[in-house]
Amino acid sequence: MAVNGGAGNAISFSEIQAFYGGSDPISISEYARGGDNVPSSFAGASTATTGTSSQTVDDFAVTVTEVDGSLVNLTTSGSNQADAPFPISTNAASFTLLNTTSFVNVVITGNGTCTFFVNNSQIGSVSPDGSATGFTIRGPQFVSGDRTLSVNTAFSAGDVFSLSCTQGSSTNTSTHGVRAIEYDITFQNNNSTGDTYNLTSNSTGGSSKTAYAAGDSFLAQNNGSSNQFVLAYDNVTGSGPGTAGDINVTETSAFTGSLDSTATVRSQNSATTGSTVSTSYTVTASDAAIFITGGGLNHVGGEDQPEGTGSHSATRNGNTLYNPTSHTTTMRYRGPASDGTEYSGSTFYGSLSTGDVLVITATVGTISGSCQVSTARRAAQYTTKFTNSSGSKSYTLGGSSTGGAATLAAGATRNAQTTNSSNSNWEVHFDTSSGNCNTNIPTTISSGNSVNLDLFNAPGTPVG
Repeated sequence: MAVNGGAGNAISFSEIQAFYGGSDPISISEYARGGDNVPSSFAGASTATTGTSSQTVDDFAVTVTEVDGSLVNLTTSGSNQADAPFPISTNAASFTLLNTTSFVNVVITGNGTCTFFVNNSQIGSVSPDGSATGFTIRGPQFVSGDRTLSVNTAFSAGDVFSLSCTQGSSTNTSTHGVRAIEYDITFQNNNSTGDTYNLTSNSTGGSSKTAYAAGDSFLAQNNGSSNQFVLAYDNVTGSGPGTAGDINVTETSAFTGSLDSTATVRSQNSATTGSTVSTSYTVTASDAAIFITGGGLNHVGGEDQPEGTGSHSATRNGNTLYNPTSHTTTMRYRGPASDGTEYSGSTFYGSLSTGDVLVITATVGTISGSCQVSTARRAAQYTTKFTNSSGSKSYTLGGSSTGGAATLAAGATRNAQTTNSSNSNWEVHFDTSSGNCNTNIPTTISSGNSVNLDLFNAPGTPVG
C-alpha cells in the first residue's frame, strides 16, 4: 500500500482504512501495530494435531495403547519407602488403591487375628500364632508373577483396603507394588490413493521416520511416559487423484492436445455390386475434424476408365444429417475436440457431439461402391486440481508445491498443472513458517505521539 504516493503528498485516512479494514469514524490509533487492523505477526498453515487417545488424523490412524511399565516395590524402610501403605506396628490402618497399584502386601506378627476389608467388606483374615504371616491383594496394574496373592479378586483404583488387628498382633512390614503406566503410539498412513505424507521433526517419533507411504506403519513411541502425541506434516506427494490432508487432489481430462497430422479412416464399407452400401460410426470425445465420403463407380461404354455415379447421404441419431450430394464431395464436420483452427480454409458444415451415431449410405455402381468416415483427433491433456475441502480453514501452500505458491481459502480450487499423461506426479507443500510483520509501524499511536505517516508506505515484512 502506498499512501497517496508517499512523502510530500496529502494523506487520506480512508486509504489506510481501505487497506487494513475498519469502519467510520476512524482514528490513526486504530492502526497501531498489534491491534485488530494491523497484525504484528503472521503464521502459516498449521497441519499439527495433538491428542491423547486413538483417533483418525486426516489419512493417518493414530493408535495410543496403554502398556505395562516396570514394577517398583515401595516398602516401609530403606530408600524405597515412599508411599508405603501401612505404618509399622499398628492395629488398624487403611490404604486407597491407586491406578498404578500392582499389589498391596502386609506382614502380620504376634498372636492375635488380623481381618482385612475392601470398601468395608471383609475379604479375609490371618492369625500369625507367633510367626509372621503375609496377606496380599491384587491392584488394577497387577501382572501375573508380580506377587503370590492371598485373594485373586481384581480390585480397582479408588477401592479402600483396610485392616483391623486384635490385641497381640499388628503389622510388621508392608509393601506397595506399583507399575508405571506407559504408552505405545503408532502412526499408520491409511491413504487409499497411494499418497506419501512427510512428517515434520516435531511429530512424535522425531526424525526417526518422516516419510510415510500409503500403508506404512511405525511405532512412533515405545513405552513412553505420556499418552500425548503430535502428528504434523509439511508436504504430501502423490500422483493422479489423491488427498493431502484437507487438500483434495483431482484430475480432469480434456482433448486439447496436439492434432493428428493426418486423418485416419475410422469406419468403411464397400461392395462390388448391388444397389447400396452403408457404414456407421459413433463420434468420440477426441474427434476434432470428421470427414464423410461415399459413392460408386461405373464402366462407360466398355471403356477401361471408370466414371463416378450415384450419391451418398448420412443420418445422425436416425435423423437426416445432409441431403444426397455428388459422390465426389467430402462433407466436413467439427468434432467435440475441435478448437476451430483445424484445416484452415476448408469448409465445415456443422458440429457433431460425443456419442452421435452416423450412418452413411452410398450408391454402388457397376464396378464398386464405398462409404467411409475419417477423423483427425486431438491428444488428451490432464489437469491436476487442488481444492481446499476444510470448510473453514485457509491454507497457504509453499512455492515448492506443484503450480507454485498459493493461498487457498475454504472451498477454493486451483489448477496446479496440465500434462499430457494421466496420474501425473504432484506435491503439496504447506507453508508453516511464521514471523513478525508490519515492523515499521509503531505499537502505540496516540495523542502526543508523533507519527511519520510515510511508515505506512513501507510497513515492514507484510503479512504472510
